[in-house]
Amino acid sequence: YSKNNYLRFQHVSSLMNAIARDFYEVAQAIKHEPDGITKETLMKAMTELLDRYVAAGALVTPRDKSQGEDPYVVQVVQKDIDLWEVSWSVCPTGTARRIVGKPILMR
Repeated sequence: YSKNNYLRFQHVSSLMNAIARDFYEVAQAIKHEPDGITKETLMKAMTELLDRYVAAGALVTPRDKSQGEDPYVVQVVQKDIDLWEVSWSVCPTGTARRIVGKPILMR
C-alpha cells in the first residue's frame, strides 16, 4: 500500500536525492580533516548548498508554523571520535497536482 507522506510525490524524492548527492560530495571532500575544520565545513557547506535550493524555489517556508519560518534546519553532531552525523530538515515546495474550480452563481 502507498504511504500517506510527502515522499509519495516524485518531486520530493528527487529533491531529497539531489540534496543527498550534494551532501556526499561535501562529506567525501573533507574526510580525515580535524574536528574543528570538519564541523565548520559541514555546517557552512550544507548552509550554502541548501541556500541554493531556496534560491531556486525548491525549498520554502514551512506550511506548519510550529516548525518555524526557516525553509531548512541543519544539525552537525560528533557522535564518536571519527563519526559525524549531519541531519537536515527541509520543507519542499508543493506542486499544482490537483486544481479545483468552484463556480458560483450570483444574482
